[in-house]
Amino acid sequence: MKEIFLASLALCIASICALRLPSQNRDLDIDSSHVIRPKDPPGFEVLIFLEETEALVPEHVYLVAIALVADWGYKGWDHKYRPRSPTRTKEGYGLKVDWRCIAYPDDKYQLKSSYLILGMLHLIHQMTQEEFSPGTAAVAIGKDSLGYIEIMLPRPGHRIGAPGKDNSTIEPRGSSGNITERADPTATRRIPDPKDPDLVIVYQVKGEPLTCVQVFSTILYAVATAAQGPNDEFCQDLAGFNEERSVVFQIHGLEETASRNLLYYETVRRGLVLLADRLSTRATCGELKFRYEYRGELLGSATIKLSDYARGTE
Repeated sequence: MKEIFLASLALCIASICALRLPSQNRDLDIDSSHVIRPKDPPGFEVLIFLEETEALVPEHVYLVAIALVADWGYKGWDHKYRPRSPTRTKEGYGLKVDWRCIAYPDDKYQLKSSYLILGMLHLIHQMTQEEFSPGTAAVAIGKDSLGYIEIMLPRPGHRIGAPGKDNSTIEPRGSSGNITERADPTATRRIPDPKDPDLVIVYQVKGEPLTCVQVFSTILYAVATAAQGPNDEFCQDLAGFNEERSVVFQIHGLEETASRNLLYYETVRRGLVLLADRLSTRATCGELKFRYEYRGELLGSATIKLSDYARGTE
């Protein structure tokens, strides 16, 4: 069975060299943040296998990862999943993702949202080093196997979004599927949240050209960083960079006043999901300026731009 196989893989981690993210100790070339880039807890290990039998579209991998990390973040950084729970499935952007807690009730460690998020970052990092292909990340702490994440193409004949137990589809679709590009690619655009139309993301693509993969990888790390903050906590400053440190993000929430709401971490994550989804309809991407508005009032502003490290000016 899959869980037995994956459990045995995770137990092997203690005797092999685990795959790790690049060092996170180098100084940022941007202002420091109140919430830092997620780091592996002591003893955390990830074993990754890539099938390399079929190629996946990198942009789609990032988009499904962004949506999932936002979902896991919504449950809470330290949210624990029920031991030996059924496999959960998320589908979208032409991909299918399964994940499951395989820990037993009496195990010292249990699968948490934070471990899923870190496992996803490791999995995608390995894809960037090898090939974007179907893959599995088994996560463990010490000798305790906790769970796994598997990104794959749906089986032939399977319809994305087909109903089934524990299945759900990714459908932020702030784009509503019918957005057409205006002649001016730098025009300011608005993305109302289909779940709460009072929340609007206003964005502009302007500045240095960036690939959509660069932008999506930056958004992924922004969502993962914001996932450390509770849903109802004020996000005053959030900053970081993508996998290659080539692109940085900065998000600043305005202080509360009698007439202004606060920019909460839940809103930060939701806005980033909507932004990535809308950008997926574009042929090209670039540096971004965007802001969060609620009922016409400004909550905060943000940028995604080429880093000084990438410009060679640090």
